[in-house]
Amino acid sequence: MANKTFFNLETIAALTAIVVSIAALFIAWDQSQVMRAQQHASVWPMVDTRVSIAKDDKAYFLSIDIKNVGVGPALLNQATFTAQDKPLLTFEQLDEFLLESQFEGNRQIHSSSLSGVLGAGEARVVLKVSWPITDKNTEAFRQLASNFMGDSAVDLDINLCYCSVFDKCWRTQDERSSPSAFVGYCPVQETDPIETLMGSLSSSQSELEEGINQGD
Repeated sequence: MANKTFFNLETIAALTAIVVSIAALFIAWDQSQVMRAQQHASVWPMVDTRVSIAKDDKAYFLSIDIKNVGVGPALLNQATFTAQDKPLLTFEQLDEFLLESQFEGNRQIHSSSLSGVLGAGEARVVLKVSWPITDKNTEAFRQLASNFMGDSAVDLDINLCYCSVFDKCWRTQDERSSPSAFVGYCPVQETDPIETLMGSLSSSQSELEEGINQGD
């Protein structure tokens, strides 16, 4: 009887040790998962896009900006530039929405890449088109501004797919007020849509100059 009792106690002690070991292992695993999640959250990026139509002391302008309002760098892997949900591949297409034919004077165009790294808190002017302030341009600018307001407003949009340094990825939503949606991965684009747009402008200018030279 004593031997049987001793055996049962040994068995219970062994089983207890196994249960404690398993519990300790689970707690350690759970803590590592929590720490991993905290580590990932500590470097999450969050990229916002904004279209501004305004004026300063020197010019009227339309500006498209992106800003990383998150706490970690954003790796910009893919981007599309659209108007009314259709890709903008040439500046000629964009000019239809900018009412370029109604403006006078030399416009100024500034652009930045939609690829690379956008640091936490960093803002980037992706595209800015400005026109000198004149009476004619005032009327054209009022019309331009009205085209971007109301239910039938022009939908000029930049859609981004970006990742954190831990390869957690998001895609911006069509609605600018909506947060970015989590996605499994972001395919790396071969061409930057802004560079493509600016390239079309350079090509058009070269063709224009070539035509003038041939005319001479």
